Amino acid sequence: MEYNIGDIVKTKTIHLPFSITEGAVHTYQLDTLWTDTTALRSPRITLNFTPSALHEALRALASLSLEPTYGIDDWARRYYALSLTLFLDERGICLPDFDLVKTTTLRDEAASHIRQKQLKNGAWAWFEGMRESAFITNEMLLLFARLESLVGNHPLRENASQALRFMQEKLEKLHQEMVAEERTTKRK
Repeated sequence: MEYNIGDIVKTKTIHLPFSITEGAVHTYQLDTLWTDTTALRSPRITLNFTPSALHEALRALASLSLEPTYGIDDWARRYYALSLTLFLDERGICLPDFDLVKTTTLRDEAASHIRQKQLKNGAWAWFEGMRESAFITNEMLLLFARLESLVGNHPLRENASQALRFMQEKLEKLHQEMVAEERTTKRK
């Protein structure tokens, strides 16, 4: 006796997004999953519960927003994660245990800390008491640029502009030093 394996095993994958919350009830019509049941010998339904990538990303944002803050770059990552979480909430995408007031307060606290720690020349030091750092300032600018590309205008946009001016001045000075060094080297 010969069987065509396609007649014995018919596989159909359907993704049905839903969230599991306490007391929630979800009803799905399963009798319409297969339109051709004549070739289906032993129907079987297997349910796989896997978290969505978006849900996992939101969970990661939540953990990022609560990690300890030591240096100014930690504050910037916290600000980034909280701002992105608030942006997603405005679009109707959030975690079940999301607290809008607490998240807004934490984001504003991070923004205030970042503003306070920005030096008069627009740069940031890695830790309080250290001198300005072009590397850290650049890292801050990268986070702010990513955030702006995702959410648009954000509360630290003016601080980012000040930091960008600092970086431009720093690069101009470095360029002048390199040109002067090149002249000196050619004379020898």
